[in-house]
Amino acid sequence: MFINIFHKIINLKFIILSGIFTLLVLNITITRAQQHKESNWWYFGNYAGLNFSSGSPVAVTDGAMYTNQGCSTISDSSGNLLFYTNGVEVWNKNHVVMPNGSGLLGNASSTQSAIIVKKPGSGNIYYIFTVPACGNGNLTYSVVDMNLQGGLGDITGSKNIPLSGPVTERITAVKHCNNTDIWVITHLWNANTFHVYLVNAAGVNPIPVVSNVGSIHSGSSNFMGYLKASPDGSKLACAIRYMNLFEIFDFNANTGMVSNPMTSPAIYSLIYGIEFSPDASKL
Repeated sequence: MFINIFHKIINLKFIILSGIFTLLVLNITITRAQQHKESNWWYFGNYAGLNFSSGSPVAVTDGAMYTNQGCSTISDSSGNLLFYTNGVEVWNKNHVVMPNGSGLLGNASSTQSAIIVKKPGSGNIYYIFTVPACGNGNLTYSVVDMNLQGGLGDITGSKNIPLSGPVTERITAVKHCNNTDIWVITHLWNANTFHVYLVNAAGVNPIPVVSNVGSIHSGSSNFMGYLKASPDGSKLACAIRYMNLFEIFDFNANTGMVSNPMTSPAIYSLIYGIEFSPDASKL
């Protein structure tokens, strides 16, 4: 019954599907893994990993990272592993912590903890955006330069740069409609506010696009649960843990504005992970 009702509410072919995605801790959109070699390698969990270079997932066991929840991995355009992080430490392709790669302000128990964004137009600069656990801190970012340490990469002096807060454990990213720049999206704690940051060839714009829309994220553990953008950049979806509900929003990939909240009935217990289908028609 819920599927049919929710389908009508949002006037799209969205379906809530249980159990399809079991690796949601990876903070990687499935379509990007299929279409872009930058997502060939995934490291996550208890020293676990997967390699998609052959077109199918192959287990790898050489990872050095332990994380309860959020993490992120990036490869180069040829599919070669560059580095991975749990939002606190950053490991290079040799599975060694970068010399300046400790003390980031994410948390291994933060739902999404960290997301890696390559600087548009750059061949060597990457940003690691981090969100803390329990709504206790700011969205921050640190800069990785892959030209340092003989090509193994290291964090520059630009580390733990604060943007806004306090924020929930939610962060996601999606391409601007120009197909070059990137929007980085988070949600404030004890507020109904999205902060959306533009990343372009000039760097990270510290002034967010602000949208006050949808539910106030507050109360017991409602800082937990995934935030994801649809592959086509038209929708955002959010899981709010103890409210037991999902919210779907329209996202304007040109302006960064979030609008038109659509809320599911609160019938799912302790929800956490969410993902869109590759064609953006299902949730």
